[in-house]
Amino acid sequence: MEKQKKVDMILTDLDGSLIIYPNSRFQGSWDWLMDQAGAREEHEKLLEYYIPRKELYVEWLEKEVLLLRGKKVPTIINIPYANGAKEFFEKTKGNYVRGILSGGIDIVAEKAKKDFNLEFSISKVLGRSNGFFTGKVKGHVDLWCKDKLLKEIIDYYHLSSEKICYIGDHENDIPIFKIVGFPVAINPKTKEVEKEAKLVVDDYMKIFPYLR
Repeated sequence: MEKQKKVDMILTDLDGSLIIYPNSRFQGSWDWLMDQAGAREEHEKLLEYYIPRKELYVEWLEKEVLLLRGKKVPTIINIPYANGAKEFFEKTKGNYVRGILSGGIDIVAEKAKKDFNLEFSISKVLGRSNGFFTGKVKGHVDLWCKDKLLKEIIDYYHLSSEKICYIGDHENDIPIFKIVGFPVAINPKTKEVEKEAKLVVDDYMKIFPYLR
């Protein structure tokens, strides 16, 4: 008799988890995008002010996307995926519902979804028109409230939270770690993230043996 699966869904964060930028210039997809748009200096000033002020997150986001208004949407060629990600998603295809839940940007998340043939991707949807950014956000994922969207995903797919594997790296992933049955920290940013995970890895393929 086939052993029952421990996990029915695999969810992953994007920046710092699925994507590891190879140098200190880029901590995430926002950094990359602002660099491409020629707005890196203004972006860093906003980060310096708003990162300690989580309650002003929406205000920060509005100012960030205004920096992009009128800028051409860049073409993504290669994404620096984390170790083991390609093989991991090849092996899990067809056996699990797989998706991205991220506060990152949709143009990167959708490229990753396509590259790995994932079932869905949820991220910030930046407004675009005729190949240029409009300076608005059409879809919004609050960096600090991703757990609310997780509950919607659970309802949509009629799944038990106990049978969800969520892979993250940052303190904003901890609320989701507390909900799912199998929280995995990949290259965790802090000891607190590591503490809340059931498994800590530095390579996606190291997760695979624990899925059943």
